[in-house]
Amino acid sequence: MINVVDVSGPPKPIEFELYLNVVLDSLGIERTTMSDTVYDILFAGGGTAACLAAGQLAAAYPSLRILIIEAGEHTKNLDAHTQPVQYFSHLAPTSKTVDFNVGKPSENIRGRSLITPSARCLGGGSSVNFAMYTRAAASDYDDWETVHENPGWDRRIFFL
Repeated sequence: MINVVDVSGPPKPIEFELYLNVVLDSLGIERTTMSDTVYDILFAGGGTAACLAAGQLAAAYPSLRILIIEAGEHTKNLDAHTQPVQYFSHLAPTSKTVDFNVGKPSENIRGRSLITPSARCLGGGSSVNFAMYTRAAASDYDDWETVHENPGWDRRIFFL
């Protein structure tokens, strides 16, 4: 039997409470460690975008109650997050701040699997990425338009 849940409209308070308990449970946080505050906005993941959006919302609407739930640790005042020279610690297999997601082997890369690091800490990838910015070659963006047939998705919209 398949259960169908109507998710249209805002969640009812009891649904939100159940959802919050499931999320907190999966993170190993006891419900009793948090106040019984009702939140207006919940961010699942404390990456750069969530922290920025939460900060902007809090500044614009001070009465909002905003909760950021992050599976990883807080990075404030930790040298491994504030000094790029120490970022190598995040690449260790024992790292608590980065998960390494291994993809399926692909013939396009000679049967190898891609390994993609994903941050598990407040601040997200910006806290563990060596303070580097990378982007693909212009020709890769042109391929989106020509090879993959996506009109308008070429280097012109990405390279100003």
